[in-house]
Amino acid sequence: MLLTALISSVILLQSAPSIAPAPPTKVVEEQPKDANARIARLIGPKLKMTDGKEVPTKDVLEGRKNVVLYFSASWCPPCRTFTPKLISFVKANADSKDFVVILVGSDRNASSHLNYFKKFGKDIYAVPYDKDRLTAVKRQYSGSGIPNLVILDQAGKAVKGSYETNGKYSPKNRGSYIGPNPVLSKLSEMVKESKNGVG
Repeated sequence: MLLTALISSVILLQSAPSIAPAPPTKVVEEQPKDANARIARLIGPKLKMTDGKEVPTKDVLEGRKNVVLYFSASWCPPCRTFTPKLISFVKANADSKDFVVILVGSDRNASSHLNYFKKFGKDIYAVPYDKDRLTAVKRQYSGSGIPNLVILDQAGKAVKGSYETNGKYSPKNRGSYIGPNPVLSKLSEMVKESKNGVG
């Protein structure tokens, strides 16, 4: 009797339809729902334009693939050398909506900050002179020296910066300073790829 029940169970199992494993689901990478939200919260609600007007940060960052932070100051000789290159690049790519450059100043007072920033042209923005706000941005992304150019993705992660160790942004490692020129070259590549439909 036990043998008959066992044989019947085996026959039932063999005649039951097999259950095919579910096909693997394809992960579709989407734009973050709140793209650049982390950066906007850190920077604050307003950005300064070179004419002194303020604009909503969220409007400036909307649709941008990358936010480029430029840590600089008027009193810094290497910054005075690099800044014209950055301004020229931004002017040459003014039609690109993929990136925006934001000055994070290290001048000692608001008037020096504004006078320096006025030289940047209409396509570059600045974090308004507010020591607490500037310190918060610097604490998150700045290295120990300037000029420092940092490319951020929409999640607020550094893609490339002026401090680099083994291909990763390393602002806490003072000895890893590579300068802003390689970062500007990377940004140029990214803009070209985007124009060609690669990025």
